[in-house]
Amino acid sequence: MKKFKYILAISMLALGIVWGQAQDTQPDTSVQRLNTDGETAIFLTPEDLKWETAFDGFAINFAKVSGSTFKTPHSTFSKFPGGNFITPPHIHAHSYQAVVISGKMINPMEGEKPEDAKVMGPGSYWYVPANQVHTTGCVSEEPCVFYMHQPVPFNFEQITSKEKK
Repeated sequence: MKKFKYILAISMLALGIVWGQAQDTQPDTSVQRLNTDGETAIFLTPEDLKWETAFDGFAINFAKVSGSTFKTPHSTFSKFPGGNFITPPHIHAHSYQAVVISGKMINPMEGEKPEDAKVMGPGSYWYVPANQVHTTGCVSEEPCVFYMHQPVPFNFEQITSKEKK
């Protein structure tokens, strides 16, 4: 079963990279590339990832693989700090999908308590529809890393308790 989880995670990663390339996005120049017949093959290791702060005021980091996370279709790794870090309630203008690489994560939907959310370890997959109020959290002591892909730019709109979408 453990082998299946890793194969699933790697397959989702490859799918996202291929999809990102099909969307005419450019890979991060830090990755190794080989051009053949106008297509780009991408090979990278965890050491190749260039982590940057995703948002001011949040301890979340992004490492892009292809595209420009906030401007174009993209494939991006995200890292949350360990120790029960949970985002405030928020929405995204577009749906997205993700695969957990390390750590244990949750995605409580509106009205769901974090302690009642499904805990997802490495190899787990999630999909959040556009405009679905939710939180995302890392509930392991170790940091959480996940891979996400969107055929559109990423956005994050925090929802206050007075707002309802």
